[in-house]
Amino acid sequence: MSVTVIIPCLNEADNISQVLDSLHSQTFKDFEVIIVDGLSTDGTLQVVDRYTQSGLLKIRVLLNPKVSTPSALNLAVRNSTAQIIIRLDGHAKFKEDYVEKIVFYLTRGSFDVVGPQVKYFPGTEGSVMSEVISGFINSKLGNGGTRSRNALRAPVQTEHTVMSCYKKEVWEYVGGYDENLLSNEDFDFDYRAHNALPGRD
Repeated sequence: MSVTVIIPCLNEADNISQVLDSLHSQTFKDFEVIIVDGLSTDGTLQVVDRYTQSGLLKIRVLLNPKVSTPSALNLAVRNSTAQIIIRLDGHAKFKEDYVEKIVFYLTRGSFDVVGPQVKYFPGTEGSVMSEVISGFINSKLGNGGTRSRNALRAPVQTEHTVMSCYKKEVWEYVGGYDENLLSNEDFDFDYRAHNALPGRD
């Protein structure tokens, strides 16, 4: 199945390279990347352009004058012709088999929306405050026990994951992301998909 990786971003010049390097290192190679930029002013697009010119990844850049994350996500999916959408954030790190595993779970059985287990790392290396914040968010006290933010030994069913990945037909079926929401647009999307597709977890 065809695959598009979508990345909404705004002022991620310090982080976007690690995302693109991770994508270049993937075991699954047959995908395009759509980066939707919310009019960055820190040189994000110049960093992306270097990767585009290198030809290491198939990258398309779209501009998002509305700036918000849900509008970026809708713009990316709308411009993708792929059957599978893999959403990443502009400051994520992930293993070399990440795309391969997402594609595997979306192409077997009745999985329509899947997502990763997430762990938070300090934004500033050596910063005590960053260490404390990331440690707290990684704890059940800090994340409320959300399954995708705690230790998992096997896939589990949930109403919401993080950086949800899905079949494009699901996005079309539920009407995309709600652009009136300035936060938690992913939770809303997952919740509507969960309720709209009974029996299809």
